[in-house]
Order: sequence, then C-alpha cells, then structure tokens
Amino acid sequence: MRLPKVAFSLTTILLLAAVSSPWILPLAFAENPIPAKEVAKTYPVTYRTADLPVWTKDGKWSPELLMTLIQSAISPTSWEAAGGTSAMAPYPQNSSIVILTTSENHDELQSLLNRFRN
Repeated sequence: MRLPKVAFSLTTILLLAAVSSPWILPLAFAENPIPAKEVAKTYPVTYRTADLPVWTKDGKWSPELLMTLIQSAISPTSWEAAGGTSAMAPYPQNSSIVILTTSENHDELQSLLNRFRN
C-alpha cells in the first residue's frame, strides 16, 4: 500500500514541534530566533552540590554564589542572561543544580566542580 505524499505548512510543523517540545515554539517566533542546530546541542545534567561550599552558617543550602561563579567562569555569553541557550536552576530537593548547556560546557563545569572537591 502506498501512502499519499503530504505537504506540511510551517504552522503545522511548528505546532507539532511545540507539542513534542514546548520550548521550541517561543524560539521560533522570537525576534532573533536561535538556530535549531544550536538548541539541539544542549542537554540537561543534574549536578549534586551537597559536598560543595554552598551552605550558610545556619545550615541552609544556598547555591546562588556557585551559580554566579559558573555563569562567569564557563562560556559567559552562552547563558540565557547574555542571550545564549544555556540555563540553570537550583533543585533544593536534593541539593542539586540542573544545568542545560553544551557538551563542551558540561566538560568545563565538571572540571570546575572537581577542583572544589579535590
């Protein structure tokens, strides 16, 4: 059985993309959209920070200073605040930071965190 050829409009493609990945739709309509190949190169990794200096004197987890250090030390222009595609968010449930960035930045980040641990 032969399937008919189907032509998809740009709107249909964007709607399909939005359903599968909701963050793609805003990028497609942004004033300066981020090329899809750059978005595809990023992936999230969860980094545990319980053994790093991210605790206040009263024992509360406070990763803000570490997050600022990461953004300034590792490819500063790649972060969302500078218009890039990398992002991070604290995850207090297990004292972690979830970071969405490129493979190269993840390698640099791992090296930076290892220096704190050693």
